[in-house]
Amino acid sequence: MSLNLNFEHIDPGYSSLGTLFFNNDLQNYTISAKSSLLKNRLNLNGNVGIQLNNLTGNKLHSSTRFVGMINASALIGTKINLNLSYSNFNNTSILRAVDPGIPDIELSDRTLAQVNQNATLNLVYFLNQDRNQSLNGTYSFQHAMSIENEQVLPDQFSTFHVVNIQYSNTNTKKGLQIQTGVMGNFGYVGHNELINIAPTLGISLALLEKKLRLSTRFSYTLGYNNQIINNNVALGQFGINYQITKKQSMVFSSRWTKRFKTSVPEGHSELNSFSELSGSLGYNVSF
Repeated sequence: MSLNLNFEHIDPGYSSLGTLFFNNDLQNYTISAKSSLLKNRLNLNGNVGIQLNNLTGNKLHSSTRFVGMINASALIGTKINLNLSYSNFNNTSILRAVDPGIPDIELSDRTLAQVNQNATLNLVYFLNQDRNQSLNGTYSFQHAMSIENEQVLPDQFSTFHVVNIQYSNTNTKKGLQIQTGVMGNFGYVGHNELINIAPTLGISLALLEKKLRLSTRFSYTLGYNNQIINNNVALGQFGINYQITKKQSMVFSSRWTKRFKTSVPEGHSELNSFSELSGSLGYNVSF
């Protein structure tokens, strides 16, 4: 196990000719630790830090920042990799009132706080001993909000849940790779409810002793805002990469985008149909 302690102090008004926009008037306290357990099959690491400014207390604005992070990764048997991480960012600012010198006027300081939390869980499961087939699942959570004088501001908060599941199959001998999956997210931004679902499929194939590679990818996204469709888009991509020599190659890529017309309730903006096709051709040479 290793443990690190760090302290940084920069005086108010300090400047440096060697670095432009150098921060000053602050103190940083940081603690970090990491450890490996169970014959390196379990790894833990984390850090916590606090930053203070307005060290002399003579400014109208002062802030305190707190950052914390923890990460754990584990190997379970020979087929499962597990990773878990969590981070928290908190910024608290105090805005001091200026006395205008007018009697019978009460002044009070304002306290503003911003909180951002993130958590991610990732699981990889290998379907065979060669590890060329796998299932990958990821769940992430994000929550952010602004607080003024201990009250959460109703229009300045967001919460998101994101789930991504993917299957991958790689055949090195045949030069074939297949990836398919689906991503979904659900969340709130202020008083708006957002939902998105996006399945994907990608195939890559190497031919002519791996000098020629063909690849294609298709995805479809359907999104809702307060249960009304606001995103209905299909995307297709196709690419060709031909290796002429070790230092020369030709590349072709094309992209097709289609937004479908969607009927919405009266009083909401209708999604008009839209279609676009683009392509590029390139020649690469290295020296």
